[in-house]
Amino acid sequence: MALAMIDVDLERGEARLEAAEAKILALEEELNVVGNNKKSLEISEQEAAQRQELYEEQIRKLTSQLNDAENRVVDAETMADKLQKEVSRLEEDLSVEKDKYRLVSVDVEAAFAELNGY
Repeated sequence: MALAMIDVDLERGEARLEAAEAKILALEEELNVVGNNKKSLEISEQEAAQRQELYEEQIRKLTSQLNDAENRVVDAETMADKLQKEVSRLEEDLSVEKDKYRLVSVDVEAAFAELNGY
């Protein structure tokens, strides 16, 4: 009887051992999968960090270009205002000179008419 009980205990022990070994294999495989996932995530993180650095550099460059463009717009608007004022001044000068020319023309015509009248 004692031998039978030991035999039953042995069978139970072997069954528990097999179950434990199966569980160990399953856990080792799960650990392997988790390890691979971790490596994949680390690689993805590194790639994402590199992309972020590139994007931040692009943003800095584009911001600089935008600032330069805005400065050029301000300069161009200032120059356009100056040129418009110069055009207006020149048009006014032209108008004054045309008026002077008309007066001189009238005086010259009157002088010719006076000379032709004698």
